[in-house]
Amino acid sequence: MIGAEALVRWIDPVRGIVPPMQFIPFAEQTGFIREITRWMLSHGVREMARWSELGQPLRLSINLSTRDLLDVDLVD
Repeated sequence: MIGAEALVRWIDPVRGIVPPMQFIPFAEQTGFIREITRWMLSHGVREMARWSELGQPLRLSINLSTRDLLDVDLVD
């Protein structure tokens, strides 16, 4: 294995697994997608470092929203 893809999932205590198609559009409309993206990037980089320490350096793909790509602060 050379890589993996990080997928965001929402597990609600009442509704169970909420598919991305039910919450990503709302997150994009409200601007909360930036928080989700920051969380995914932070955790993804942390996992990549852990895998590397374990001798399994892997590439990780994280999908970005169009709104993320238009965010001038994304790189920061």
